[in-house]
Amino acid sequence: METDQLKQEIDALIAVLGEDTTIAKPAAEREVTEKVSLLLDRTRNQRTGSAREIWEYYLPYAARRCYQLTRLEEGWGEGLDYFASENAQFWVDNTGARIETGDIAGGKNSLDRIVESTRWIKRDRIFQVDILLQAFDYAFEINDKKRAVQLYEEAEKIYRRYLAGGAEYTGSAWLPKIKKMGQQITRNKEKLSLYFQYVETVTVSLEAATERDLERVINYLQQKLAGGVTVTRRVKEVEDQEKTGAGRFRARLKITLEK
Repeated sequence: METDQLKQEIDALIAVLGEDTTIAKPAAEREVTEKVSLLLDRTRNQRTGSAREIWEYYLPYAARRCYQLTRLEEGWGEGLDYFASENAQFWVDNTGARIETGDIAGGKNSLDRIVESTRWIKRDRIFQVDILLQAFDYAFEINDKKRAVQLYEEAEKIYRRYLAGGAEYTGSAWLPKIKKMGQQITRNKEKLSLYFQYVETVTVSLEAATERDLERVINYLQQKLAGGVTVTRRVKEVEDQEKTGAGRFRARLKITLEK
């Protein structure tokens, strides 16, 4: 009954806050996150069981709300750290619990929430990559190519940007774990290539002074890399405020890299 009462109080606060974050309601914002935290603590032991629906609804709400608020005012970083990490870990654990009971569809639904949930993690990049690697293992276990590729690419991108060779971790005790992550990412790429014939792609933007020049370059690349170049955004004249350098016309291409 205490849990039901707490849910009702949270629902009432959510209704008061609505979707608009441009109007400051500090008292209600603090109260709703405090009550969600309390609700999670009370139901933690059943979070992938009888309390699953509670965690699937209220935890992402709190994480998303804190993320929105960090973009508007100071003082929400700590709340975001807490809810974002709890949220990401929950979806990984929920995936494992569902797969273990044979609920593959439910496991895939949980996997779909993991990339978004990790993007709310802004400070602990090691934890962020670790969650994605855990999720990759589950996707690979159930032979889900689409989700495995998505999780691999997200983990690889974050690892290369924030962890590989990062001066922040030079001489730190985290270096062995970071190195191990790099090795795991390499193994994951090998698995994708072996079992799913995965080939990496890169997306690039091209600019030229004239539309004809740009079309000539695109045609040249498509001839030299037959079947490996896809135009994802057609040639378009760039508005004055969007211009970079001397280019007036721009196109976006997806290029498949050779193994």
